[in-house]
Amino acid sequence: MHDNFKFSIIVPARNEEFYIANCLKSLNKQDFKGKYEIIVVDNDSHDNTADIAKKYGATVLRETRKGISNALISGCKFAAGDIIVFTDADTHVPENWLTEYDKIFHSENVIAAGGIYEFYDDRFLARVLFNKILKPLSTWFLENIVHSKTHVLPCANMAVRRDIYEKAGGFSSSVEWGQELDLVRRLENYGEIFFDKNLLVSTSFRRYDKLHENGVVAFFAAINELFISIARLLIMLFTKKTFSAQKEIRRIDK
Repeated sequence: MHDNFKFSIIVPARNEEFYIANCLKSLNKQDFKGKYEIIVVDNDSHDNTADIAKKYGATVLRETRKGISNALISGCKFAAGDIIVFTDADTHVPENWLTEYDKIFHSENVIAAGGIYEFYDDRFLARVLFNKILKPLSTWFLENIVHSKTHVLPCANMAVRRDIYEKAGGFSSSVEWGQELDLVRRLENYGEIFFDKNLLVSTSFRRYDKLHENGVVAFFAAINELFISIARLLIMLFTKKTFSAQKEIRRIDK
């Protein structure tokens, strides 16, 4: 059905025409010498997401059942690579991204891995408060507190061996938010999960500032979203509670 790929990169996307080109440009610039495929799962978009993805050489699947979990499930079913790698449509990855994952998975004990992310937006709030202050704090918290109990890998920067993903049951369509945490909990039964704080990608700040132009409004929106995300994460870590999907934040101007 497919060529013998080492990596399959899954990018779920819904109405991402403003962001996805730069994401795919970064994926096409990988210095990894082996074979890899890029799969964009168009989650019932009504813009030019699919056409843009095809323009940059991605394989495009269409998933009409809304929800990131459904998109991820479809992408993983299609994937042919030994290792499935995940990122988001509004994310940029460094040229050595796959090469670094390749090094990590040289250890047969490692069944899943991931890193961290920062924000590429120019505004002060993203560059200073989040990238310079909160990112180091959150990284320390993950390494020293959270990972003593379980593992948290962001779907914008995560990889898993395909055979282990399938054994663990894959993503659950019933989990609308925190699907990566739900998956990782089950993956922990199969081997080592590796967290690399130096494996860094850059993503949009839109989830936090809600694309507000006013800096003051954006600041309070970001702080509010930060506390909501932390609260949800902690509740999911220590209970079996799940949450509904968050409201879509999309930019429609170019």
